[in-house]
Amino acid sequence: MLAALCVLSGAVGAARPAAAQGSSSRAAARTRVEGVAAWVGESARGVGPVAILRSDVELRARLGIAGRTGRASMARLPAPLLAAALDSIVGEVLIEREADRLRAARPSEADVRRSREEVDRAGGGPGVVQQQLALLGASSEELDIVARRRAYVEAFLHANLEGNTVISDAQVERAFETAEHPFVGRELAAVRDLLRVWLAQRVLSRDVARWIEVLRGRTTVRILAEWHERG
Repeated sequence: MLAALCVLSGAVGAARPAAAQGSSSRAAARTRVEGVAAWVGESARGVGPVAILRSDVELRARLGIAGRTGRASMARLPAPLLAAALDSIVGEVLIEREADRLRAARPSEADVRRSREEVDRAGGGPGVVQQQLALLGASSEELDIVARRRAYVEAFLHANLEGNTVISDAQVERAFETAEHPFVGRELAAVRDLLRVWLAQRVLSRDVARWIEVLRGRTTVRILAEWHERG
């Protein structure tokens, strides 16, 4: 299910509500130093909006690159990549807020550990991830926060969308005949199971994207970053 979060355009990120950032004074100091890329939500019932910091967006973008290239880097980040990373974090925060609103079940510690392993894997492996953190001056605790959020989001998606991804044999066969899949040139018998998983992932990604658009439509999202086209 974590792969479904690929529709959110990134490997990792860290948008932290005030409760997860420690004392309000430390959070305010960090916000002033680093700058806010976006705010998600409004203050209501004692729950404040979530600040997505510019450094969180950079961390997600750089680890996404590290996962694809297999090495840490401090090369200049293009604006479209930063915008996609920010959208990814906004999507996760929206889902997390909805899960809180519906009082969804919390993930187990084993789920969180698996999520952290996935964060490391998607970032190019533990060694590459640690190198990138060192270059950025970031901490492993930031990724622990990311892993916990993603485990929370995964549990919520599993409970609400998993049933939509049951793919029948007839659907697999129709999709195979279109040749609009990554298994062109191979026999159906050899790729049936792989194609079923691929189709299920496409359905799940589509549903997650639609859901995020609905949540975004009814939640205040203020984008402050100059490299993002949405205001």
